[in-house]
Amino acid sequence: MIPEKPWYVGRRFTPFISQGYMSGGAGYVLSKEALRRFIKGFDTGQCTHFSTIEDMALGKCMETMKVKLADSRDVKGRQTFHSYPPGYYLIRQLPRPRPWYLIYEHYEPIEGPGCCSDFVVSFHYIYAVQLYALEYLTYHLRPYGYKHRFNPDEKTEFNAPM
Repeated sequence: MIPEKPWYVGRRFTPFISQGYMSGGAGYVLSKEALRRFIKGFDTGQCTHFSTIEDMALGKCMETMKVKLADSRDVKGRQTFHSYPPGYYLIRQLPRPRPWYLIYEHYEPIEGPGCCSDFVVSFHYIYAVQLYALEYLTYHLRPYGYKHRFNPDEKTEFNAPM
């Protein structure tokens, strides 16, 4: 994505704003041009604090300032930004009406192991102990038979003594 183009990316919610808006809990990223337009919107009065709901107010400003929403899902359509902890998404549920935390979703929600991209950017409402567990599972756990692509103990052109 080009920084000079007006876009922003995150987990897209649908209601309240015509083009939708990005979840504040999951976080969002603004291009340089989107940030410039956001500042201009408040400088000129085109954007206001019309709501105490920060992500919705930002979404309205982005729409007013002609900033487009970008799709943050991976090539398999899996989400990269998450408004809740992993357990809300990873556990496959029996068919039921959408729970309250999936009602705002722009894209059809996927529950179970296929929910989340291999390139996750964020989870919201994570406690410190969960961060430690995620860090361990991501960077330290090596299942039997897994071959490292990089082994710091091997002598390679990248880590050989000079």
